[in-house]
Amino acid sequence: MEYGLTEYRAAIIAAAQSRGQVYIDELMELAAFEDFSEEDIKGLLEEFREMRVDIAAGEKFIPEKHNLRELLKEIRSCDIEKEMFSGNTGAKDPVRLYFDDLAEIGMLTPAEETDLIYEIADGNDQAAERLIEGSLYIPVIAAYKLLGRNALFLDLVQEGNVELMAAAEEFDASSGTSFSGYASFRIYRYLLKLTSAEPSAVKLPTGLAEDIAAVIRQQRIIGKSGKKPSVSAIAASLGISEERVAQAIDALEKAKAEDKGGNADAALKEYEQQQQQTEKSDAEKQLSMQVSQMLSALPEKEARVISMRYGVDGNKAMTAEEIAEVLDEDIEVIRNLEEDALKHLGN
Repeated sequence: MEYGLTEYRAAIIAAAQSRGQVYIDELMELAAFEDFSEEDIKGLLEEFREMRVDIAAGEKFIPEKHNLRELLKEIRSCDIEKEMFSGNTGAKDPVRLYFDDLAEIGMLTPAEETDLIYEIADGNDQAAERLIEGSLYIPVIAAYKLLGRNALFLDLVQEGNVELMAAAEEFDASSGTSFSGYASFRIYRYLLKLTSAEPSAVKLPTGLAEDIAAVIRQQRIIGKSGKKPSVSAIAASLGISEERVAQAIDALEKAKAEDKGGNADAALKEYEQQQQQTEKSDAEKQLSMQVSQMLSALPEKEARVISMRYGVDGNKAMTAEEIAEVLDEDIEVIRNLEEDALKHLGN
């Protein structure tokens, strides 16, 4: 039996009342109905809040390593993934690396999510960051549901992460409803549009742009030495398989052959510029994350002093005297806290 929107919505509510929770992948299905709007999902989430129904990931998607390993097997069995990452095994597999990071981050319980939402409503920016971090599994669920559909899994996850941040910015924390429910609807609808869109006249194959850019750069480097840049030489210098290099070269040649207006070259140039900006931004974010992780291991007062002393999180660096005044502490206390903190960080 095929459900229409009315029947599907009713079935979700009935199941939620029965078990006290609704699964994220069930909510995502509502995004497939064009006449179910963002306001409609907000209304449904309000109903769930009043019924005390939790939004849950479902056991398959809880980011623990044994679960994610099973997902990895399914993803790698998909034809498009096999074709693209045939040369990536073990530690080189980007999806596996991403899943390992996700397992370390973990996910929020419904109670933790609710607490963070109230903190965000009170103006706590760090709570907003933690909410996003603890919701990174949601794009994984959305990408899994669209596995093999005109895009690589990790490309969809990355696009989903962008939409996750947009959802966080637009989410009304004062509503007290589930952010994960709201974000899952937004992310899945966005990815549905990406994977169902008509391909443009000239489009570099999804997921190959990075390989193509790297191959072209290496061709130029090797070519300057007067040598002909062979597939094997490029593969060895980049540390990827010859098959991936050949796929990248073939994809670029096909795009150029079909391109009558130089759009492929322009698209690649734009991609390289975006990559440079992204790499810089990613490096800054990585450094910020590493500093935050280091500070989180310190006692609260020590972490606060170090953060103020060295201008962490974009704040202006302060002198020990200024910190003592702000925290209403003796300057010697501030200096001792800084010294203790640096010793802890050194260990």
